[in-house]
Amino acid sequence: MEEMKKIKEMFFLPDEWAIEYHPAVERNISISNFCLHIWRPQKIDLPIPPESMV
Repeated sequence: MEEMKKIKEMFFLPDEWAIEYHPAVERNISISNFCLHIWRPQKIDLPIPPESMV
């Protein structure tokens, strides 16, 4: 968890939201079993969950 937090801080602005994806096994195309995916859309707003859920 701390590693992904650090990566988010390195590549995203402090006020940006991002999502960590865990793809379905059949759709996972990672070249490493230890790869996680952090993402945010570029041209649309990311739906934000209620504050009580984060």
